[in-house]
Amino acid sequence: MSNIKTSRKNLSDIVYLLLILLLLPIFFYKLGHSSLVSWDEAWYGVISKNILKTGDYLNLVYNNEPYFDHPPFGFWLQSLSINFFGPSEFAIRFPAAVLGFLTLVAVYSSLSLAEIGEANFDYYYGMIYITSSSAVLSAATLGARIFRQGVLGKAWLLLVLGIVLQSSGDVWYFYLETFEQYYLTHPVDLFWYASYMTIIYALFKHKKII
Repeated sequence: MSNIKTSRKNLSDIVYLLLILLLLPIFFYKLGHSSLVSWDEAWYGVISKNILKTGDYLNLVYNNEPYFDHPPFGFWLQSLSINFFGPSEFAIRFPAAVLGFLTLVAVYSSLSLAEIGEANFDYYYGMIYITSSSAVLSAATLGARIFRQGVLGKAWLLLVLGIVLQSSGDVWYFYLETFEQYYLTHPVDLFWYASYMTIIYALFKHKKII
């Protein structure tokens, strides 16, 4: 009975990890596609830009008047994003998208830790894997969207396809390992081989175009 419970728990972990992996690109999809929404979003963007203009991170200013409605931490993040990406709708919304995804990971992490009772190797490995894989897939998806109309569009699209194949193979492998059904010649290996060849070809095509 305990083995059945363990298998069910591992299977639920796989499902949750897969959902997190697939949800990350949604957080960043079309972040800069629309204009800032009045009033709050536009206000926050102006306040964050004022921080960069004045260099004052403690005294928030809007329309030449002190702003005390919210604490400054969120505006600090937005100003850093604007400084890195440049002034745009994407830069203003980027910190909120990152924090939204980290909240999702934190909730899953807390539930998993409460269930297993200790932070062992599998726990940390799972957190690192899902965070890094999601970040890579999201970055590749964003790149494919940015370059979709240019000569690099196909290369980035192939890169996204390769990452999706690899992630799909990893999830399938974890499922097989949960029920001890994996063997060296299992068809899941084809996902990895296909992903490696696709990613290598995408990088080669990208370099050749540049």
